[in-house]
Amino acid sequence: MDIEGSPHYHRGMRKITGFQIFVFLGMATVVCGFGVYAAIELVNVFSVGAYGPLLTVFLSVLLIEAFAIGTYRIGLWINPLPEGTIEKGSRVECIYHMHLLFFLIFFHPVMRGAFLPLPLMRIFYQALGAKFGENSYSAGLVLDPLFVSFGNNTLVGEGALLTPHIIENEQLAHFPIKVGSNVTVGTGARILAGVVIEDDALISANAVVRKGEHIRQGEIWGGVPARKLGERHASPLKATS
Repeated sequence: MDIEGSPHYHRGMRKITGFQIFVFLGMATVVCGFGVYAAIELVNVFSVGAYGPLLTVFLSVLLIEAFAIGTYRIGLWINPLPEGTIEKGSRVECIYHMHLLFFLIFFHPVMRGAFLPLPLMRIFYQALGAKFGENSYSAGLVLDPLFVSFGNNTLVGEGALLTPHIIENEQLAHFPIKVGSNVTVGTGARILAGVVIEDDALISANAVVRKGEHIRQGEIWGGVPARKLGERHASPLKATS
């Protein structure tokens, strides 16, 4: 797995084509239309009186988001977005741009808004493809959730960021982030593409774990860039001092 470099390296950012934007706008129009229509019909059925307009707006937003998630997941079921390097001008690049547009328009506002409680954010991330074990939650930001998995009893602290994609000039790729069970990712930590964190590990606050690192069971990592500081059987304060 080539994380640090790739023979498919070019200069400049990838460009979303006008055709791709046109296709996305068509899909977004259908999603929004169905969401508003369904909201109006529901309000009419239940005859809520003076609260009708307010409830219509609320339901419209909720249903548009739900329809967007459904459309996005069906699209990826038909045309999966694979891990690894994305070739310039390839069919996979087109799939990636649809994925990106859905996130920029529909999903990132919810992810970055920080207004949903953790149990609902867990459901939201699962709806977008993330895998969460029992009693695992993320108070941080999980980008490209379909490439991120968590074991049981794992917690990601507030302000942390998990980034399974690589966008470096025109290099574009996804490498999964795998987090085990009983793991703590500290506040403000950054976990980059291709990182594997085994069970019982601890990532200190504000650490930056570089691409492709493999953190073994029970290890404590911290710093910028992150390195091994100790083991979980030792005192965390002593290990990070």
